[in-house]
Amino acid sequence: MRRCVVSLGVGQRYGVGLKRLGAGLAANGYVGAISLNNEYPAGCPTHEDIPYGFKPWLIDRARRDGYDQVLWMDSACVAVRPVDGLFRQMHRDGVAFAYSPFRLWEWCSDACAEKMGVLRARLRGMCPSMWACVMGFDFTHAKTNEFLDRWLAHSRDGVTFHGAWTNDNGEVSADADVKGHRHDQTVACILAFEMGLPFSWDVVQYDVQNIMPLEGYESALTIPAFPTYILSNHNVKTRPHAD
Repeated sequence: MRRCVVSLGVGQRYGVGLKRLGAGLAANGYVGAISLNNEYPAGCPTHEDIPYGFKPWLIDRARRDGYDQVLWMDSACVAVRPVDGLFRQMHRDGVAFAYSPFRLWEWCSDACAEKMGVLRARLRGMCPSMWACVMGFDFTHAKTNEFLDRWLAHSRDGVTFHGAWTNDNGEVSADADVKGHRHDQTVACILAFEMGLPFSWDVVQYDVQNIMPLEGYESALTIPAFPTYILSNHNVKTRPHAD
């Protein structure tokens, strides 16, 4: 199996994250290709053009380059233990998707739901949600290729990846309970539910005041028993909602 870890971090702050990401993988014995991009490759959509559209584009580029397994990691992530288990999981299941504590229906725009043909009543039944900060793909599985093809197509439809992060003034939904739109993550989550792809591991099995400061990541590399594969610089609760 040809493996590749892929990430993008444009600008100085995110470039520091890429270096930390590479160091964490090396420190934990990762063997495989690494594609850490500090600028947008030719042809890659910018975040301003398509919010997070670079993510499926870069994963697809790795697929087109002939990699059988691709692990996407946001530049704010770092491996604190070997990631071999994630590759074994994606080989078994086709994907390695992590569940998150967010309710999908609270983070989906009306336009996205309509474009994808999903009623809000159905969205409320899609729980738990998933993280898109770390995503694994094994392209020897037909369903994995179908997922990426559909996710990539939605990134280009001009609707589903677009929308405000907030809904304070009804920016993305007439439903006052909707908090905003989560772009690539919302679309990926809906597709995964539709296709029966599992969210089968926990990216937030840690609680360091809910956020680990950036300077804390390097020291985390020296703690071999740290209780998770991946740490991510996101302000999240440590358990999914019960419903």
